[in-house]
Amino acid sequence: MLGFVALMVLVGCSDPVQTDYTAQQTENFFAACTVPVEDSILQARLCQCVFERVQTEIPYERFAEIDAELVLDPLAELPTELNVIIAGCVIEEADL
Repeated sequence: MLGFVALMVLVGCSDPVQTDYTAQQTENFFAACTVPVEDSILQARLCQCVFERVQTEIPYERFAEIDAELVLDPLAELPTELNVIIAGCVIEEADL
């Protein structure tokens, strides 16, 4: 799931005043998010959950910072706020 964050902003990189998520970023997110989970229904639910929470819990400016860091180092550890969102969605959607 590391790659999905980097993919979300790449399309919007040319727009220096971008302040919100684009349709292309949404599409890129789901394309990258679907790779690591084999159960397609669970995968779709997890991706939807993570994306919705990222949009509501992480201001776009912070998201852009996270993305820029991951573009420079795709193997970098995800920041705590993103890990918390992912963990919450896994627990919620996988009924753990």
